[in-house]
Amino acid sequence: MDDLHDRLRHRLQLRDGRDMEPSAAVIDSQSLRAAETVGADGWGWDAGRKVNGRKRHLAVDILGLLLVVLVTAGCVQDRDGGRPLISRLRQMHHRIRHVWADGGYAGKPVTWQKSAGRSLSKS
Repeated sequence: MDDLHDRLRHRLQLRDGRDMEPSAAVIDSQSLRAAETVGADGWGWDAGRKVNGRKRHLAVDILGLLLVVLVTAGCVQDRDGGRPLISRLRQMHHRIRHVWADGGYAGKPVTWQKSAGRSLSKS
């Protein structure tokens, strides 16, 4: 499935005159109510969004095309989910040099990115 998704993304990037491998990404998260089939150990309360469930942390390219998804319990803060998300993003997309994020990613992901010689910009 990943291969099919990557091929479709590459075709869209080429159609728009872009390089097949992105050099920039945008990260954010979304909280969702967990289905009853999800075990209680996979749930968590997201106090900011008032949701008891799961959280998906996403990285997209500048066209909005999906690059990486990380699913956690809803109680995982953006700044804590940001580091493994960015780590996976780096493993899969070696040309990424710039990442934009909102204020929820302040702290750990920002200092970690700077120590790696990359930028993480807050919007």
